[in-house]
Amino acid sequence: MDIITNFKSTNKNSFWYTSKKQLLNPPGVLGDISEWVNKTAVAPQPKLSNNAALVVVAALIGQLYQTEQGSSPNLFLVDIARTGAGKEHPRRAVMTLLFELGLPELICGGEISSGQAIIANVQECAVKIYVIDEFGQCLQRWTARNASPHQRLIYQTFLRLHSSSQTTLEGSVYADSSKNQSSVSRPCVNIYGSTTGTELARALSAADLENGFLNRLLLTQAPQEIPERKRRKENALIPGIPKALTEWYERLRRSITDSGEPTTVKCDENAHELLQNFLTDTTRIQNAESEHGLENLIVRAPEHCERIALICAASRNASNPSIDIEDASYAINFVKGSVKTMLEFYKENVFESNHQRNMQRIFTILSKTKEYKEKKHADIRSNGYMPEELLIKKTGLLKDVFLRHIDTMIASGQVKKYTYKPDGLEKSTYILTDNIDDEKVDFSNMSGPVASAVVQFPLKKPK
Repeated sequence: MDIITNFKSTNKNSFWYTSKKQLLNPPGVLGDISEWVNKTAVAPQPKLSNNAALVVVAALIGQLYQTEQGSSPNLFLVDIARTGAGKEHPRRAVMTLLFELGLPELICGGEISSGQAIIANVQECAVKIYVIDEFGQCLQRWTARNASPHQRLIYQTFLRLHSSSQTTLEGSVYADSSKNQSSVSRPCVNIYGSTTGTELARALSAADLENGFLNRLLLTQAPQEIPERKRRKENALIPGIPKALTEWYERLRRSITDSGEPTTVKCDENAHELLQNFLTDTTRIQNAESEHGLENLIVRAPEHCERIALICAASRNASNPSIDIEDASYAINFVKGSVKTMLEFYKENVFESNHQRNMQRIFTILSKTKEYKEKKHADIRSNGYMPEELLIKKTGLLKDVFLRHIDTMIASGQVKKYTYKPDGLEKSTYILTDNIDDEKVDFSNMSGPVASAVVQFPLKKPK
């Protein structure tokens, strides 16, 4: 199965098939919250309303329940929608619900000044939802080349926090010990952001894929069509928060134990089998598609499923949750949809542009092989051949990234790869196909789809 070409498949037998009907009907109090968000919206966006419901319940059960793997259900959710398409209301709804429940301390909705500020917020309350407007623009500021150390630390801190729910988060240590930050046990930090696709595309880079930030995000793409707007009467009041939520929250509060430790929520046999099958399938796809470099985008999919299944179970039964096949099925459906969105978005906005840009860089360097002044490998380069180690150095790419790009160029016929043996050690060298001089190459050992021959140069050891 090719994750690059088949993730848009609508075939029900495809791994990537998702049920839209199930996605729009979350179980338990999740459904009640989602319905309320839609009813109170001028421009309803059901898919985004589900995200608002998920992040609210994730925060409310954050330190009370954990998965069988020991993770709390914290989520990094990002809504993508056009300007004016209704992405603002679900964010406001999250804040309204938590304020009405008497939990304003769970909300962080302002500008984030630094990573230290995040840690300080989490020290005050270990469960947080960072409600972030224009998430794409924020991400651009945090990762820009000229970003301040404080801005860069925001990005790094969120990376740490996503995976710290099983452990103790250590605070920063300073030369002035009075400024040291205390540790936080099992923080449950959530992100609920919204952005336009254009701004998010400007923010993302291959580095976000390699460092694991992208696979922590769960993206939801709103429909391209702006929904029909509902006109409110002047001074009309927004209906109160759902009664089902207040009753559910009361049952949740009564279930809190004195131990201070989270309760592990287990799966029944059917749910366990379904989640195990999903883990097996995603592992198989990662192994089969590792040459594309996009397998990193699905590496956390099983972990996301565990967390969302836990949220679903608690939304049905606040005091004694157990994950059943309905919870597992909804979680898998949701995560598949989110990963498909990420794959499509990354491929169209980052992968293809970076891939093309890097191949152009390799092509330019190879076209100037004879112009470089380094003494090392001078005999080879004088004939237009660039040794692999020198080519990688000049491109500035990681070796595995370089190999993916050069393999594409070889397959397209732009580049040829040969081997030579300085001091008896076989090494690789590359040349643009248009620059090959057949008289200087022995093609007798050509084999396979990638051309390989022994270059007959009088090699000299560099002085």
